[in-house]
Amino acid sequence: MLDSPEKLNLFIKHITTTTNITEDQCLEFKTNDIGTDNIGKYISGLANAAALRRKSHAYLVFGIKDESKEILGTTFNPLTKKEKNLEYSFYLLQRLNTNHVFTFHLVEYEGKNIVILEIAKAETQPIKYNHIAYIRIGSTVRNLDDFPSHESDLWAIIRSVKFESNIALENKKLDEIIALLDIDMYYELLQRPMPVNPDFLINELCNQEIIKKNTYGTLDITNLGAITLAKELDTFPNLTRKGIRLTKYQGLNKNSTGKNFEGNKGYAIAFKGLLKYIHLQLPNIENLSDLREVQTIYPSLAIRELIANALVHQDLNMTGSNPTVEIFDDRIEITNPGKPIIEIDEFLKAISRSRNEKLGNIMRKLRICEERGTGMVKTIQALEEMHLPAPKISLRNDHTVCTLYAYKKFEDMSEEEKIQATYTHCILQHLSSSYMTNSSLKMRFGLEDINKNSVAISKLIRKSIDEGKVKLYDPKAAGTKNTKYVPIWA
Repeated sequence: MLDSPEKLNLFIKHITTTTNITEDQCLEFKTNDIGTDNIGKYISGLANAAALRRKSHAYLVFGIKDESKEILGTTFNPLTKKEKNLEYSFYLLQRLNTNHVFTFHLVEYEGKNIVILEIAKAETQPIKYNHIAYIRIGSTVRNLDDFPSHESDLWAIIRSVKFESNIALENKKLDEIIALLDIDMYYELLQRPMPVNPDFLINELCNQEIIKKNTYGTLDITNLGAITLAKELDTFPNLTRKGIRLTKYQGLNKNSTGKNFEGNKGYAIAFKGLLKYIHLQLPNIENLSDLREVQTIYPSLAIRELIANALVHQDLNMTGSNPTVEIFDDRIEITNPGKPIIEIDEFLKAISRSRNEKLGNIMRKLRICEERGTGMVKTIQALEEMHLPAPKISLRNDHTVCTLYAYKKFEDMSEEEKIQATYTHCILQHLSSSYMTNSSLKMRFGLEDINKNSVAISKLIRKSIDEGKVKLYDPKAAGTKNTKYVPIWA
């Protein structure tokens, strides 16, 4: 990435003095402005070509003659140019199908003005300009649709590369990486001292795929390293709108906003502070077993695990949408971008499949979330111990929403809430090699008067059976005092 005057000058020197560098699919020379639509087509074509060639960036350079590499200079100035009264880059961006990253650099070289258009590779889909995808073929930009084998290869590459493995910033030295990433906190979370030897430190960070060595002898920061350890996420163009957003509302809806907080640090280094801030926004209850202990109305473990899940299981390729935590008087809604990659019911069966395997691994290694498949079980157990309603997992506009509800008396719960709590209790018992019974369900709801509530619980179990949530473990034992039940899928 050309993010300093020194790098821009070195880049120009490299492309003008290296004899074997000519125009190719990822590099184009122009002397002057070629028209807005043509530049838009080049952004699409070069971005797609860079992905196809497995390059991080492609470049369109103005002010250098193609074959001779003669430095002519250019009168083209995209920083002052307007298109239909709009800032030039914004006009182009509006006509691309994603918030694609491209940057115009202006540099004076040997007394002449040079413009470098730096274009990031296509990552989540082929880049289109005005609804058409282009590709650089030979010395021309052509419609991608006309080259089905290239389009097929491009999609195969895009689908094979995980977001975590892509490069967030490239060509950095170790001291620059330490300035951008909180390496000290990383080793503190590991409960280990940071290596003193620079080579050993680099090798360790490479082994964890936080950084990568490149062919230029410098280091690249991966998206994985940045999203977990960034001191400031907005330093990394790929990670805008990836910080977690927290909103505290006054009441039961969004009509009245109280506090709003936008996270801008890597998930691992911000997580502890985020949890502390969330708990400060929640009402407290006294723990009667120890009057010195203060507890929020929700179990800390449940909040911790569900937020960690939202971060780990989000669709990182979705742009323009953060993971969010929204606090209302009667509930907390934790939302992450993307539909789940397993059925919602599988969440409750302790079946785990991570969309972001490397992110999940590093979050578990840093003790931020539970081991695979155990977090939801412990969440349900913590909610039951406080006699809270079961969590609700739902889909909303291609986002996954997990809702925690504050305490409700049994008689104040809706029928749907009672059945869902029955189902999750039955799952918890089954995963503990036990069974749900009338008595265990009364205890789950905090109904201590066994005789008084047996009829209501029996009716609830029958409704849960009718809804296809639970079933008799042994149909022959139906109607006995200790009838046992298991989840419908058991």
